[in-house]
Amino acid sequence: MAGQEEIFSIPILGLAMKATGYISVDREGNRETVKAMKDAVEKIHEGMSVAVFPEGSRSPDSSVQPFKKGGFTLAIRSQVPIVPIAIMGSGEIIRKGSFRVYPGSITLRIDYPVETMDAP
Repeated sequence: MAGQEEIFSIPILGLAMKATGYISVDREGNRETVKAMKDAVEKIHEGMSVAVFPEGSRSPDSSVQPFKKGGFTLAIRSQVPIVPIAIMGSGEIIRKGSFRVYPGSITLRIDYPVETMDAP
């Protein structure tokens, strides 16, 4: 799995993510980002699944934001299918900028895999 570099600085959570094999991703697009991409491709080839949140971060009003290309680039370089998963309702349960958890329901929609084998 990959995570924003900032998340790795959170005490305990960051250590746990590092210990379980999460890959830190710097959004700046520098050398560390290229290395993280190569590490992720290697881990995928070793059989690890990678979850990517293509919007980057959540919007304040829970609307869908434009997708960033990193996750798609990773899938194409790895030559593995993308399995689209939509998470609906989480914005009401854990609101952006808050650690409070509100009651509610979350719906997951898992769609058909999208092949990347012949992608440029």
